[in-house]
Amino acid sequence: MTKVDLKEFSTETRKRIALETTSTEVLEKLAEDEFSSVLCAVAGNESAPSEVLVKLAKEQYDTSVIYAVAKNANTPAKILEELARNNSRRVRKVVAENINTPSEALVKLASDKYMYVRLAVAKNINAPNEVLTKLADDKKCWNIRQAVAKNVNTPSEVLIKLAADEEIKVRYAVLENISSSKEVLTKLKEDESFYIRIKVEERIQHNE
Repeated sequence: MTKVDLKEFSTETRKRIALETTSTEVLEKLAEDEFSSVLCAVAGNESAPSEVLVKLAKEQYDTSVIYAVAKNANTPAKILEELARNNSRRVRKVVAENINTPSEALVKLASDKYMYVRLAVAKNINAPNEVLTKLADDKKCWNIRQAVAKNVNTPSEVLIKLAADEEIKVRYAVLENISSSKEVLTKLKEDESFYIRIKVEERIQHNE
């Protein structure tokens, strides 16, 4: 069978192929493309082999390509760890969101100066306990504490602490967390908010 020269196709067609193909050979060829829109499509394709993702992450492409690599669920942990130090906060944010990002990188990102990066870490279901404990003390942004309160892997002792948070939205997030123990719910039964106290009773009755 005659091999197709991908260069014969338009940029838009190559981009569509890069988004949809599962062929390793095709993705490897498109990873050499001169247009960043095609490279972004390759980087975002979950069928892209790790060697291709590593290549795209290491070479000096524009931020949009690096962003797509950082967002890909199949990007190797080592590359994600490197991208956690990227100058672009947009890249660091998607690294923080990626479930394959190693714990060491999440620990670093939990101290990022940009709120949306820390918020992404708080939402990551693979964030280690030490990270969630740290973010539960974020005094500047209640929505980060809220994200910790919603995270199903947040330790019980942290949820107990957040059940007394000054922000009602944080306490309500604790109430809605399926991991909240009976001890946590008991604490919320004494909440100053009538609405939360009612919702706690409803949940306890539902669980019985």
